[in-house]
Amino acid sequence: MRILITGTPGVGKSTLAKALANKLKIEVLELSTVAFEEELIISYDALRESNIVDIEGLRETLRKRICAKEDILVVGHLIEAVPRECIDLVIVLRLHPLELMRRLRNRGYPEVKVRENVEAEVLDYVLIKALERFSKEKVIEVDVTDRDVSSGVSLLLKALSNPESFKPGKVDWIRALESEGSLDNIFRT
Repeated sequence: MRILITGTPGVGKSTLAKALANKLKIEVLELSTVAFEEELIISYDALRESNIVDIEGLRETLRKRICAKEDILVVGHLIEAVPRECIDLVIVLRLHPLELMRRLRNRGYPEVKVRENVEAEVLDYVLIKALERFSKEKVIEVDVTDRDVSSGVSLLLKALSNPESFKPGKVDWIRALESEGSLDNIFRT
């Protein structure tokens, strides 16, 4: 099976994907690694301390590297670069926005990047992009909040064996943050 694991930066994509791939004995392909290896970085956003990737070039490279495989785990948030026809299942990882904020700050992300990524998580940005790019039948959503690597991998294995139980729409960060009284902390100016 050709699986894409995606989500907002900081949700644990790479860590969980590597552990899952180890368990499944399949190859992992990181989008950012491919972009660097193939010299597809076209500029740098100094404000966000982020590289800008040639999406079309990455898509063509990925088409050659993914479609030929029977089993592969593709990891990254640049889902617009992943060829639709090469993916059998998309797993969108979700993480409570306050935990995401803590992780991104601990990584030393610029505050503008922290804010944008946390807001993207609250507003389901990556999930919506996944649903737009891939058919809704291919997309599942997995909340990995309060999970270590081992329990996260167990949850992903459960999702792979029963994807119908992980269809999108169960994670609602706005409602959760409202009930916690934390929503204003996310969207304050």
